[in-house]
Amino acid sequence: MWNFVGAPQVSWQTDGGSAGTAQGGAIWSIPVIPLNIGSNTITITAIDGAHRSVAQTQQITRAAATAGAGPDTTPPQIAMTSPAATIVATGDAAITILGVASDNVAVDHVAWEAPGGRGGNATGTTAWSAVVPLYVGTNPITVRAYDAAGNSRFVAVTVVRQ
Repeated sequence: MWNFVGAPQVSWQTDGGSAGTAQGGAIWSIPVIPLNIGSNTITITAIDGAHRSVAQTQQITRAAATAGAGPDTTPPQIAMTSPAATIVATGDAAITILGVASDNVAVDHVAWEAPGGRGGNATGTTAWSAVVPLYVGTNPITVRAYDAAGNSRFVAVTVVRQ
């Protein structure tokens, strides 16, 4: 077993282009990883305080929906409940965004994207929250709800950090 120096930073990436950060530190979890139908390769990487890293790759196969059900073409609904405005000014280094999502089948996951290629999964699906770190200046943030069929819809907020 590897002895970490400090709490590790754990991230994940799929061969389908999704990526995010695990929740926690030495004990971590990844609540949801979006999977494409068919074979998916997921790589999980941990980096400790001494900048040592270890990675593990796993193959997961997701089966298609049962025949006769028809394709799900309806995107989820998503709403941001906090902040209430679409443009927000703050001096804080991060903002907590809260919202709700629903779908005709089920919300698979909610993810956020911010400048600089940053992003991750929100906590929760029908009621969700995301803590988003901010750069000084303008931070356009998009939060998108996905269903299992890959349909999505987004909400956005612009946060200006002073």
